[in-house]
Amino acid sequence: VMLDPVYSAPQAIVDGVLPGNIGFLSALEEQGYLGDPCSRQTTLLSGWSVAKAKRLGASGIKLLLFYHPDAGEATDRQEQTVRAVTTDCARYEIPLFLEPMAYSFDSRVPHGSGEFALQRRSIVIESAKRLGALGPDVLKMQFPIDAQHEQDQHIWKDACEELNAGAPVPWALLSGGDPYDTFKTQLRIACEAGCSGFMVGRALWIEMMSAQESERRKVIDDVILPRFDELSDIA
Repeated sequence: VMLDPVYSAPQAIVDGVLPGNIGFLSALEEQGYLGDPCSRQTTLLSGWSVAKAKRLGASGIKLLLFYHPDAGEATDRQEQTVRAVTTDCARYEIPLFLEPMAYSFDSRVPHGSGEFALQRRSIVIESAKRLGALGPDVLKMQFPIDAQHEQDQHIWKDACEELNAGAPVPWALLSGGDPYDTFKTQLRIACEAGCSGFMVGRALWIEMMSAQESERRKVIDDVILPRFDELSDIA
């Protein structure tokens, strides 16, 4: 499971709700998306580090990185951050799960637009090539095709095969906020193309956000756990 060092990792450990045989990944970056949306830069969480995460008992480090291969100085800064974190992870012998997120550095081409959707495939695949070469252990990748703008699963398959061929390290598929049924199909196609697994968030547990406290256990038992089993079977 992936836990945040501010809101969940220490609390889960202190409360004893994290079983000892279950590994956890610790996020490293500052939460929230501040700054110029066309020149993204990752900031590491103040007072937190790879060394502290390892001391807490983390099994791995997760680093989210807004990244565009052609964003000039912003690209260079993000790559410097990856190199520094990779060095720290090697020093403390803990794996790095790197999560590059595509974004637009052109304010005339907003993220989520049809025009950006046409660029997404090349951005995601080139990001995997370049960042994978910097030494992370696993890439946590977006699906290379925007399902809202392209539904042809033959194109999905071709893009995943291209991503797999270009990634120099194992890659897992993130859900990226897509609906569960969409992610389930994406995962099947990705794994057939060579993806090593999945790292799922909202597609798995989005219903928990609106459930009343008295309903949460039922949502976990009736919705979330069956979904997780199904995704595991696919992988």
